[in-house]
Amino acid sequence: MAAFIVWAYPLSRANEIIYAFYRDAIEKLNGEASRSNLKYGERIKLAVKSYVELIVNFACIYILLPADFFVDGKVHSFIDALYFSGVTMTTLGYGDIVPAHAVTRFFAIYEVVCGFSLIIVSFAVYTGRGIEFNARGQQRPE
Repeated sequence: MAAFIVWAYPLSRANEIIYAFYRDAIEKLNGEASRSNLKYGERIKLAVKSYVELIVNFACIYILLPADFFVDGKVHSFIDALYFSGVTMTTLGYGDIVPAHAVTRFFAIYEVVCGFSLIIVSFAVYTGRGIEFNARGQQRPE
C-alpha cells in the first residue's frame, strides 16, 4: 500500500501534464480564448520540459516497483529506471530491460501514450497554429 501512495504522485502529475496540454490544444483548435498569455514558442518550450518531466516521473514509478517486475530484475538503480523510462518514452525499445509483470507493462504502455499525446497534440497544434498566425501577420499569437 505504501508503494502505491508513493508512486501515485508521479502518476497523477503525468495525468495532469497530459490533460493540461490536451485541453489547451483543443482550445486553440476551437478558436477559444486562451487561459494563459503564453506565446506558441513558450508553449513548445514548456512541452519539451514536460516531456522530460514525464520521463523522470515514470522513472520514479519504475524504481519503486519490485525488481521481479522486470525480466531478470534489471532495474537496480534510478539510472536504470531513468534509462528504461527514456527508452520507453521515445519508443526505442532496445530490449535490454523488459517488463515482466502486467503492472509494469501497463505503465510502459501508458508512458508511450502520454509521450505521443504530448508530442502529437502539443507540438503539432502549437507549431501549426503559430505558423498560421505568423503567416497572417498577427502580432501576438496566443
